[in-house]
Amino acid sequence: MIAKNDIRIGDVQVSRNRLESVIHVPGPLRRYFLGGRFVAEYSCDISDVPRSILNVPVLSTVMPIAWATGATVRVGEVDERFLAAAGELSGQFRRWFPKFSGEASLDAERVTANRFENEGVGLLFSSGLDSLASYSRHQDRKPTLIPIWGADISFEDAVFWEKVRRWIVGFAEKQGVEVRTVRTNMRELVNERPLERLHGLETWWGCVGHGMMLLGAASPLTRHGLGTMVISATHTADFRHPWGSHPAVDSRMGWADVRVVHDAYELSRQDKIHHLVRHAPECLKYLRICYSQHGSLNCGQCEKCLRTITGLLLEGMDPAQCNFDVDGRIGDVVVDRISRRALRLGTDEIFMWQDIQRHIPDRLEGLNAGSQRMLRWLDAADLSGYRQAPLASWASWATYKVRHKGFRDLVRFIRRRSRALLR
Repeated sequence: MIAKNDIRIGDVQVSRNRLESVIHVPGPLRRYFLGGRFVAEYSCDISDVPRSILNVPVLSTVMPIAWATGATVRVGEVDERFLAAAGELSGQFRRWFPKFSGEASLDAERVTANRFENEGVGLLFSSGLDSLASYSRHQDRKPTLIPIWGADISFEDAVFWEKVRRWIVGFAEKQGVEVRTVRTNMRELVNERPLERLHGLETWWGCVGHGMMLLGAASPLTRHGLGTMVISATHTADFRHPWGSHPAVDSRMGWADVRVVHDAYELSRQDKIHHLVRHAPECLKYLRICYSQHGSLNCGQCEKCLRTITGLLLEGMDPAQCNFDVDGRIGDVVVDRISRRALRLGTDEIFMWQDIQRHIPDRLEGLNAGSQRMLRWLDAADLSGYRQAPLASWASWATYKVRHKGFRDLVRFIRRRSRALLR
């Protein structure tokens, strides 16, 4: 019998490169879950990984929900270091979000101390700007690249994932490093919308979940050769808002004797573009930053693409050399989309656009006329009170879904979101 606030994790089942855990959720908490079976598959054999480590991926997904709702999570076996980390992380999230419960806990029948004594480096890698910058900073250590299918690309997008995987493998072959992949349904399990409403969050994934969930998903891979896990920072200390991947989170996260590094926190997004343009321009040929569609690697039109293109133009870099299919009129597109309030800008997006503004010099030399015109306009723009126009919001959303995913995928997306809202 499960108590009304007890979430029980069943014994993990392992078959060579696949693990599976059943999550038993009591009735009052089911609204926060979209499923009850956690699955992760790896590109290497994990059958000899200790059970206490194999429970880290599912616990890294479930524990933030427990902290948000005051649940007790019960599991058969857990790694000693992870158990200690969970206690520290619970306190950190409660400091950020006062409504998080201090009564939530992780209760294990057995606690096991693990030591791998490895020296290699693993890098969570999407081929995005942050991970490319971190790769260039650690490339002398030949980091193993770890892309995760199930983070920004859903299970349903197998064709696009294979395209991205081949893209990353191509980069790794050029660099002479290894790739180990993870496929997990972690995001398919969490009903994020009611959790966001419960605590007034812009996004559950962004504000709470992603650092811990990504690191946890990759944890079994550290059994063989990896003593350090690197996760790229997305913000700097100037971003004074709770964020799911932050030094206060990632540096506390851990298992066995693996060290977690929250990398490049001292560099803003524009600093990273500057670093790559000056020190590793060959990496920019593999840039993939677009999450608005799953057709092309970069659509060149969404908010994130336009923001990255603007940062590249500021550094004198041609976006067409960085995997963007754009022409000389792209600066006019940036001005038009912002002035019409057609871009969706949350707190973190506004912060990064303002970071670009802070880097615009008084004199724009060496840039073409279109780039100079756009950057002068942006320098004078006041983004502090920016709000997306409602009509532009729906029009942009529908246009991108149909153009880049097709009508069938648009219907599937609506059904999935409707299911989440009704839970």
